[in-house]
Amino acid sequence: MARAGIISASHTTDSISGLDSNSGVISIAPHSHILPVKVFDALADSVPTDSLVNALNYAWMNGADVLSNSWGYVFSTCAAYPDDLVDDAILNAFTSGRAGKGCPVIFSSGNQANFHAPVRYPACVPAAFSVGAIELNDVRWGYSNYGIELDLVAPSGDINRQGDVWTIDQMGKDGANSPGGVFTCQPGHPIDGDYYCSFGGTSAAAPIVSGVAALIISKDSNLTAQEIYDILRFSAVTELDSDTITPPDTAYGYGRVDAFRAILSISRGDLDNDGNIGTNNDLTFMVDYIFRGGPLPFPSPLMGDCNCDGDANNVVDMTFLVDFIYRGSGIPPINPCYEF
Repeated sequence: MARAGIISASHTTDSISGLDSNSGVISIAPHSHILPVKVFDALADSVPTDSLVNALNYAWMNGADVLSNSWGYVFSTCAAYPDDLVDDAILNAFTSGRAGKGCPVIFSSGNQANFHAPVRYPACVPAAFSVGAIELNDVRWGYSNYGIELDLVAPSGDINRQGDVWTIDQMGKDGANSPGGVFTCQPGHPIDGDYYCSFGGTSAAAPIVSGVAALIISKDSNLTAQEIYDILRFSAVTELDSDTITPPDTAYGYGRVDAFRAILSISRGDLDNDGNIGTNNDLTFMVDYIFRGGPLPFPSPLMGDCNCDGDANNVVDMTFLVDFIYRGSGIPPINPCYEF
């Protein structure tokens, strides 16, 4: 439940009488839908391989576009613990989901780096996309597994219920933050059983990336899973608050996930932000800006960088659009474009 809230929760009326109707949690992709697949019991200490395989297969075969996984084999790597059945299930989702375009299969990298640094299995599988956890200052959490298989990092909190990530909770006695439980989300106030305020670990980082993957698909549903992986990687921030990395970096992968940059990278040429790239309306918008003092493209001027040279909203970009729209000799606005 906590992970689903990070992906798709939206502000809603709280179940506690008297609270503001806009209280609650807002997620990365609040208009997405969750297909819950239960694999683990309350203890989650032993799950047969076929249950894991069946869960992965069920998800992509029943319409899931993104598979978000905050689980893994503790202290196990791809070299030490390969499982052909799990490998095949991940690969099948990656290649056959979404009517052959493939599903991004997102995994948390693991929380055992203090004892066992490498990315755990199956996050390390090539068809999977592994996510580690960083603090708000962009420093890798000491627990976050890392290595050459790490793809991205995302913000999170501490582990062992010491985190500070707010998300939704299963209501009632079965929730992690159940009435009469050990957590008080707001000191001096009764425990609100709808929310879980002590979440963290790579289990909280992975669904952030899953939510961004969902946003990318909502922007362009024709993208393949591999293209989505590439967009996530190459739109990531490498100039971190803590350091500037050269990806792929063993501690930070390709960098910190950035939802805005990911969507911007596939939006060049959509100057009027209507979802249609390289149209007459976009050309009119650019002409109005260049010659008539009209507004810059919103929410980013870089939406006018049609030729992906890093210099937006100029005569060169306008000529690029004219060639594409009217002369039949041009190419569409370049997407994805990683000039930020």
